[in-house]
Amino acid sequence: MNQEFQHIFLFGFSNLFQELSAFAIDKDLRCTVVYAPRQQDSIDSLCLSSRVEHVCVSSLECPEYIALIEQSSENSRLGISFGSPFIFKSWHIDDFRGNLINSHGAPLPQFKGGGGFSWRILHRDRRGASLMHIVTEGIDEGPIVFRRDFLFEESARRPLHYEDIQLKHDREFLLPWLYLLITSNIQLNPIDRPQDRSINHASYYPRLLTDFHGFIDWGMGTRDIESFILAFSSPYSGASTYINGTAIRIFDCKVINELQAHPFVRGMIIDTFDSSLVVACVNGTIMINREDIQFESDSTPLRLGDRFFTPEVKLSLALRGRASFSPDGPSIHVFDIDAA
Repeated sequence: MNQEFQHIFLFGFSNLFQELSAFAIDKDLRCTVVYAPRQQDSIDSLCLSSRVEHVCVSSLECPEYIALIEQSSENSRLGISFGSPFIFKSWHIDDFRGNLINSHGAPLPQFKGGGGFSWRILHRDRRGASLMHIVTEGIDEGPIVFRRDFLFEESARRPLHYEDIQLKHDREFLLPWLYLLITSNIQLNPIDRPQDRSINHASYYPRLLTDFHGFIDWGMGTRDIESFILAFSSPYSGASTYINGTAIRIFDCKVINELQAHPFVRGMIIDTFDSSLVVACVNGTIMINREDIQFESDSTPLRLGDRFFTPEVKLSLALRGRASFSPDGPSIHVFDIDAA
């Protein structure tokens, strides 16, 4: 059962921290934002009230965070996590006595884990959810306490579009629910999960690092190339490939047709216009606007017959590498292949 909260902890980063912290301060509640060094610029951009405490730590074992916990009673704390960079261990969870919740904008139990909206775009899955679940040691496995499903519009293509729509739905539906929770007008009662496991089977996808995983495999079909390019588009640094020995980034493309072609044509520029290129794929063609191509060094002319190409070593590393994001930043572990 919820108690009357006196200290609100906001973990990670969200634009909603502006409204949540202002609401808590207006109710004369203590409010602390706990975030990691890699989130410093994002938190600074919020320009939060001077009455909101800021704690930047690399671990929840840091003395600064422990001191905050010790300054409040265990039944008066409410923890709200949005994109928290911290791993909540059992003792951190126990500090909140069941009042530690996490936002996960995906249709759980599917799409557990990280990767933001990129995995949804890769799957061409337009289901969205404003969702909160109680934090447990299992990744995104705690009981769901708030859920409102929706669909992303067809006009949403890049992760940035998905982020804007998610924030709109969270502001409209999740934020009022959080206000009621902060003021103890509702309790954290679990709601039923979907029962049809043939449709709602659980799935987990790990985090992605655009500069490592975002290399285009031109052997994929047109629809898969399109969704791959979009998945690593803005606000990320773009899907990578090469042309004429020069590294480039591509941020968007559109399928023109799906007609079977010989695999040897893949990645080849077969038609050009002032503002766009037509590129052959194994089962059709795609169009890429020139403005959606970014050269990583000096640009070169893109001519008929030139070919986009990604070395096999880049594609292999992307499949063998797993990203992790510590509070201080990302890292990659590449699994070696046993030559025997």
